[in-house]
Amino acid sequence: RHDEVDRLAFLLAGPLIEISDLRVAEILALQAGMSRDGLAAAACLAVSRGDARAAVEFAQAARRLSPDDGPGMELVWYSIWLANLYLGDLSTSIESADRLSSHQHSSVRLRVVGRSGMALAQRYAGDVDGAARTLVESVELLEQSDAAGLPDFVRSTITAATEPEAAIRHAQRAAEIAEREGSRFVHRLAQLQQLALFVRVGDADSAVSLALSLVPSLIRAGLFAQAWMALRHVAELLAAHGEFADAASVLDAADRAPAAPAMFSTRATDLRRRIDSALGRVASDRVGGVEVPIGEVWVAASLALGGLVEA
Repeated sequence: RHDEVDRLAFLLAGPLIEISDLRVAEILALQAGMSRDGLAAAACLAVSRGDARAAVEFAQAARRLSPDDGPGMELVWYSIWLANLYLGDLSTSIESADRLSSHQHSSVRLRVVGRSGMALAQRYAGDVDGAARTLVESVELLEQSDAAGLPDFVRSTITAATEPEAAIRHAQRAAEIAEREGSRFVHRLAQLQQLALFVRVGDADSAVSLALSLVPSLIRAGLFAQAWMALRHVAELLAAHGEFADAASVLDAADRAPAAPAMFSTRATDLRRRIDSALGRVASDRVGGVEVPIGEVWVAASLALGGLVEA
């Protein structure tokens, strides 16, 4: 019975979480105990919830029980890649994605995830040319499997700064493929990218419409890391329309939330400076404060978005 529960937990964790209720799978993972597969499942589930530090702990515990190139360890490398991407340790994220793509037990789909994930981490690290080369070098592999739209999502990320309209098309294609293939994970990533791009190009109507459907769905699914990412895009939209106090409230809450991923871009830094300047405050004014539940943050933000629509 233990082996059956263990394997079920492992399969439910999956390389790209495709279940709507992570709490059910978490219970199964915990029932699996401290086996390698149970720890691999727990790592995948933790990173899906946005608990990146717990994911790293589970993954490292699994590594102590099995050789790095052993069967089942491909999911451990997946978790280490994504968790460190959230934590901002991009060098570890790049290395882990490389290990995932070259792991002897990785399926074609997982190898594509690894190469795409490596390119994504390279892009966040500022190595745009390296990210592009990673995708070009992997073109034959990418052609073997679309990994439910993940390569198009990465292409959108790479082109976002210089060709936002093309990036929107890549993100839309990623979302369409992911929805067709039934990949909730990639579909939500692509929608997040679309939201960011709508804000960037000034398409407020599309941004508000997408945010009002996307953020609550992420919160209901327990995908708090992605929900905080979406809320940061909402804050940028609010600031662009002069709603600096509302934008500051969202960003302050994100800064205090353990599940909110690290920020990499100069764009995020510039947004902070612009808001602080508009409100007449300095960085030290943001120190301290209590953690605000994400549901409360979203209620306030959605009301502010409603004001944009009415205006």
